[in-house]
Amino acid sequence: MSATLSLLSDLPAAIVAEVDLLLPDLKECKAVVGPFDLKKLKAGGYPAPAVLISRMGARQGKTLAGNLPTFEFRMAAFVITRSAPGLDRDTAAANICAALLKLVPENRWALAGAGAAHTVGTEVLVASNDASGIHLSAVTWLQPLMLAAVPAQEIVPIELYARVEPGPGGDHVEIGADT
Repeated sequence: MSATLSLLSDLPAAIVAEVDLLLPDLKECKAVVGPFDLKKLKAGGYPAPAVLISRMGARQGKTLAGNLPTFEFRMAAFVITRSAPGLDRDTAAANICAALLKLVPENRWALAGAGAAHTVGTEVLVASNDASGIHLSAVTWLQPLMLAAVPAQEIVPIELYARVEPGPGGDHVEIGADT
């Protein structure tokens, strides 16, 4: 499978790998599909603290030279917390979201075809006033991806750009030459 064809499946896994390095104390960090809400959270029985990475949708972005379209993928990192001794769920979620807000902007996740993440934000989906005992927040962003392979280009020899001309006539003396 070519790199461009696997980019959509590779992206969440690449993000999970970086989040795992940044936040090693998470009980779970994995990729999920689509939007996430309290109903899915309760049905899934996810441990806390956890971060779930999801690719939520896309729209066409800029078209690059050579008629190569890009796509802006809506991404989310869903943050799940519960209160623990010495740390309430809202504070734990805020700390995790702050770490993600530092990680995501301009990140390309070391993937060819991925542009710099932008339009990063955060949103609380379920707060401490909910009877569930769970806090659910989302860090969201747009991730540009180029899904088409860049066509191979012929390399133009440097001589076409910078050519050294011979000096004018036999009396030519180069500057700095011994006279």
